[in-house]
Amino acid sequence: MKNPLFSAIVVALWCCAWPLHGHASVDVHDVRLWRAPDHTRIVFDLTGPAEHKLIVLSNPNRIVVDVSDARLVANFADLELENTPVLKLRSGVRDGTGLRLVLEMSEAVKPRSFDLKANDKAGDRLVLDLYDQLGKQQKAGPTKSVTQTLKRDIIIAIDAGHGGE
Repeated sequence: MKNPLFSAIVVALWCCAWPLHGHASVDVHDVRLWRAPDHTRIVFDLTGPAEHKLIVLSNPNRIVVDVSDARLVANFADLELENTPVLKLRSGVRDGTGLRLVLEMSEAVKPRSFDLKANDKAGDRLVLDLYDQLGKQQKAGPTKSVTQTLKRDIIIAIDAGHGGE
């Protein structure tokens, strides 16, 4: 005969452990992408801090980002990939509770990733910068020669800017 107290304890333990099994603790709830003169930046907005690992693959060129204990809620369909080295962005589940993001690339890039902690204006973020290979964007411009013949006043103005690039 089964012990009803033992059964109740097993059910209680299972109910307490159930949220830890199969449910991610962090959601990727938005993804933004924009092109800068020398790189492409992708920002993944998170509901909390998360650990990640960056992997670079070639033949074909891909960037893999593994995010521990996370799931994707955001939609990639609205991302404008035109004029970026990113051909396609896809995702999958890794090790049951992890998130794997795969960026299929049109060319080799130098990736750099970092976390940004939540602040007054934004939540936690994972930032992925994809730097163009040297020579692609840096073209030799005309060389200017300045000959100083007259003395003049020089005024230097500094504009602190308001964020952005």
